[in-house]
Amino acid sequence: MPRLIRAHRRKTAKRDLPEVAKIRRVTAAEAEFEARLLAKDRGEPRRESRWPKRSFAKRRTKNESHQRRET
Repeated sequence: MPRLIRAHRRKTAKRDLPEVAKIRRVTAAEAEFEARLLAKDRGEPRRESRWPKRSFAKRRTKNESHQRRET
């Protein structure tokens, strides 16, 4: 049974349009991901991370630790 125009517009606005928008977003994200993988395969530099790198604390040598205890 065909829907009336007003009911069809409501369905389109609530169900169909958001679904189409999501498909577009996901497709774009997948294309970007695939491009990153191919770039990695070719050896291109990676994009910079959003978070800074955190290095490990430096280890002291034996001489430094002995000197601190003596003073």
